[in-house]
Amino acid sequence: MTHHEMPEPVRLQLAPCVLLEVLETSPSEPCALALSLSSGSHDEPVAWPGAAHFLEHMVFRGSRSFAADDGLMARVQRSGGKVNAQTAARHTLFHFETAAGHFLSCLERLADMLVYPLLEPDSLAGEREVLEQEYRMMARSPRVALGASVAAMLDGCHPLQRFLAGNKDTLPVTQPDFLPGLQAFHQRAYCRSPLHIVLSVSGAWADWQNAVLQALQPLLVQQRQPAVLPPPLLMHNQCARMLLQDAGQGLLLHIAFAEGGAGLPLVADWLQQAFAEQATGSFTGQVREHAGCTGVELSVPYRCGDQSVLTLHWQSCTLEQQPGILALLMAWLEQWLPWLESDAGRLYVEQAGRHRWSMASPLERVQQRLQSCTPDAARAGLRCLQASLRKGHCGWVEWGERPVQGRFDQGLLLCIERLQVAAAPAVLPRPVRFVVEPGLQQCLGQHRPVDDLPVTRVCPAGWPEDRALCYMGWPTADPRRALMAARQRLDERSRAWSWHGVGFQWQVMRDWLYLRLSGPADCLAAALADCRAWLQKDLPLQPDYPQSTASFALRQLLEQLPLQLAPPATGPWTGRLGSGGSRLLWLGGGAPGAGGSQTPAVCRSGAARTASEPVWRHVSKGINQVAEALLVVLIPATGPVQGLLFQLLAPLLQGPLQQQLRSRDGLCYAAFALPYHESDQGGLVLASQSSSVTSQVLLEALQQALDDALAGLQPCQLEDAVQDFRLALTQGRQPLESLGQWCFEAWQASGYLSLANTPESWLEWPDRPAIVAALQQVGDNRSWLVLSNQPGS
Repeated sequence: MTHHEMPEPVRLQLAPCVLLEVLETSPSEPCALALSLSSGSHDEPVAWPGAAHFLEHMVFRGSRSFAADDGLMARVQRSGGKVNAQTAARHTLFHFETAAGHFLSCLERLADMLVYPLLEPDSLAGEREVLEQEYRMMARSPRVALGASVAAMLDGCHPLQRFLAGNKDTLPVTQPDFLPGLQAFHQRAYCRSPLHIVLSVSGAWADWQNAVLQALQPLLVQQRQPAVLPPPLLMHNQCARMLLQDAGQGLLLHIAFAEGGAGLPLVADWLQQAFAEQATGSFTGQVREHAGCTGVELSVPYRCGDQSVLTLHWQSCTLEQQPGILALLMAWLEQWLPWLESDAGRLYVEQAGRHRWSMASPLERVQQRLQSCTPDAARAGLRCLQASLRKGHCGWVEWGERPVQGRFDQGLLLCIERLQVAAAPAVLPRPVRFVVEPGLQQCLGQHRPVDDLPVTRVCPAGWPEDRALCYMGWPTADPRRALMAARQRLDERSRAWSWHGVGFQWQVMRDWLYLRLSGPADCLAAALADCRAWLQKDLPLQPDYPQSTASFALRQLLEQLPLQLAPPATGPWTGRLGSGGSRLLWLGGGAPGAGGSQTPAVCRSGAARTASEPVWRHVSKGINQVAEALLVVLIPATGPVQGLLFQLLAPLLQGPLQQQLRSRDGLCYAAFALPYHESDQGGLVLASQSSSVTSQVLLEALQQALDDALAGLQPCQLEDAVQDFRLALTQGRQPLESLGQWCFEAWQASGYLSLANTPESWLEWPDRPAIVAALQQVGDNRSWLVLSNQPGS
């Protein structure tokens, strides 16, 4: 996202080193905040690695005016919003999104907890246990180890050489000097460091200004000082090998930016778009052909002002291929940059930026604004990237299961050996010509109608003109294999289209497979036609459960849920999605030209499975094998009414489950309550991960925490939630993804006929007996489906 593609915010310098930026959005959208303190792990007391991360956790445990159960996290979660925080090297970030009616109260809680946290002695040990859970999870993550390997490649002395997540061994919370030291660090880090705040408010800023500035006053009490510049970042032609189990084989290229790093967010954005191109002649295609590389990924493990590190991941490569890879990268940059500077390149980049901005939520927009940079800064960053490669300001790390002699332990043990040989110079046997124009540039200029499909068009009242959402379905005799094959076929295309704000999701509904696309109205028809063309080819054969590519094991287990719920095959898998009988639902503007007749179908059944006890499925394929206990519980809904109630119930359960399992009992790093719609058997999903107990023990604790939460929940709370939901629906304040899901379910229930444009008519509204039955269904574990990486008892 470039600087000039964002609407210009209102900018207020509230005090020296305190900048406030405000974005104005539609009155129907929620409000959001992103806040950055210019103090992070590199600013913490050297004797206590992880103190900054620990402090970020502790401020959520109550403040001077608000107890933890009435603090920011509890308030946001009860309102169905989002809240999180992150400790980076030189920054600490907080963000939340909530309905406009809750925004000011959440803002007051944020300011109070940042300036006046309780930091109670009795809570230190419990929160350290949470950090210990998180540390164990990260210590076993190949992705974390790969990112941390940059530390072993640096010359000189730099705080980036230390892994500063924190654990039991690094945080002596019982020592007498620890709490006073933590309090002193809090004053430096949270009350006197530079502060950057970005808000997105519903409607006009003038209507919010006085109340918002009053709520932010506690953050302005003390004078803030400019941040201290970091020491030089030194790296020169280093090579290393790292032992990493169960992570395949590959090659990392860490590129150090001593200057020009301010433009790295946009540089990374441009590079990711280019690397997503997979066609023959593209950069990724040429690296695949010449070096056998099966994929190129990108990450930014460090950024502070002009200093940055950019890391490229070359899958399936070794150090022997390093000279050729380096030559290909430098040659491609020489050919790609002129296209980027051309009129066509600038127009394409700006169009993609507008598309992503139009689809971003208020929370995503304030986060983007917080990290934004100008195109000029990005171009300077690209010149610095070329200079760093020419000068050898980089390090190469080969990872795999080959034994190594070295060890590097600065908070995280890495089996890594720095080699005595320097990286070889770039070598390219013959010139290579790259295709630098994005393949989607041509797709966007084409309008391929899908006039052989029956289309149901719906334009709900209040639907934004610049957005669209569609469901395209195919009948299949083997939904599970069709889902796996279709996912793989469109994996690369989905990454490419995401740069234009197009989102992908698959759903299995009995013997039908559906692809849901959401995106800008002026390009979604092109994305639909492109995906359909790719899916009409023969699809790849898949193993029973292909390996998930998600970053973390719990997310991988969640991705297995649609496969586990897919109905059994009624015939052989032919390797193709049939075009006969396909159907399309389109919401919003920009619908493709289409004709044909509607296809009647059997209405969706909402009958839930009956059982005498939870069904436990031990999942050992398709996910990383980790020592932690992973747990995913699906509580099925008996029909659309319960589906709606479960959606409203999830945020009411999230806080109590998190408080009991994580904060009170220290059993897990996090607990989640989420509505589920990705299969015919929708419902409520509970998920957690623990490094201290087995899955069976975690399930028992989850059941108890759920029972306690339900005991404190009155039916009238759900009745109020239903009324709030109904009001938001009539006022056009429901998220478009949720609106699309309810339209899809109503379309199914109608037998795939036309629908009214009034969303309120799509739903059956629950009464008090339905609410009581839904609460009973949640608490009755006989209907539960349990997925775990460990066998049941």
